[in-house]
Amino acid sequence: MEPYDIEDPTLIIAAAAYVDALHRELTSENAAAPVGVANQLVDMIRTDPAVGRYVLDWAARTRPDEATVRPPERLPGDAVRERLAAAMRAALAAVPEPHAFDPALAHRPGSTRH
Repeated sequence: MEPYDIEDPTLIIAAAAYVDALHRELTSENAAAPVGVANQLVDMIRTDPAVGRYVLDWAARTRPDEATVRPPERLPGDAVRERLAAAMRAALAAVPEPHAFDPALAHRPGSTRH
């Protein structure tokens, strides 16, 4: 078995792709997870050699970095996915809601904006 390197660029790219695919499945959004959430999940994948190897194998099979006209495949419904999905749900729940823009705050005394 090869030594496990958490700094391996291939692992980092595969982990980011897995996190994007998981976010897309959990939220039905075609957008990336918030940066803090994505980083937390990527670190979780990288620091667990079993999960990291699993994600590397997934990326080798599915090639998430290649352009295709096919819709993305769903992630396997297994223990790794469920563990990461639970972590992502918890991280997403902790993200504060964005504040709506308040035009009354746009101009403050001393501001050069009009």
